[in-house]
Amino acid sequence: MAGDDRLTAREAADRAKVAPQTIRRWLRSQRLKGERAEGRRQGWRVSATELDRFLESGPALGPEPRAPQGGTMTGYERSREG
Repeated sequence: MAGDDRLTAREAADRAKVAPQTIRRWLRSQRLKGERAEGRRQGWRVSATELDRFLESGPALGPEPRAPQGGTMTGYERSREG
């Protein structure tokens, strides 16, 4: 990412019109390439060029697939049911 503008997760989210959490999720899942800045509190950095490439390729902006909801109770829920 040398020589390229680096964006924070918040800046990338503003540019992509998504929540910062979505950018972080894409980074953690490696759908979007980026790197952790030095020090945990510094967060992620994303190349502006990489973000543009990712967005142009159609990152499936909809919500990520989730496990089916309902119908399956956890052990804790069963124990509370009485």
